[in-house]
Amino acid sequence: MSNLLPHERERIPTGEPHSEERRQQLEDLKSGKIGKMPSRTIYLHLEPHMISPESGATVQIQLGGEGIVAEAWSLDDCIATTNKTYNELGIEVKEVEYE
Repeated sequence: MSNLLPHERERIPTGEPHSEERRQQLEDLKSGKIGKMPSRTIYLHLEPHMISPESGATVQIQLGGEGIVAEAWSLDDCIATTNKTYNELGIEVKEVEYE
């Protein structure tokens, strides 16, 4: 709790029974998830042994309806993949109406 600001420490009640939702909020507060902007970074880790020396690797990024998918390909094989929803990235998606 030493990394919390004084006003954040005051928001943590003690000695009271908590609902599961409240316990999660307290954990988020302690871990620094509350009050910080979500990371808008998506990582795709590749090991050298995964990549064919003949073809290298190609990374494909797809913006989908629910979020972002990153895939790495080498010799027509998907060697790594990861994804994040727009919500996890702190991005609000609004529908666009075309006329």
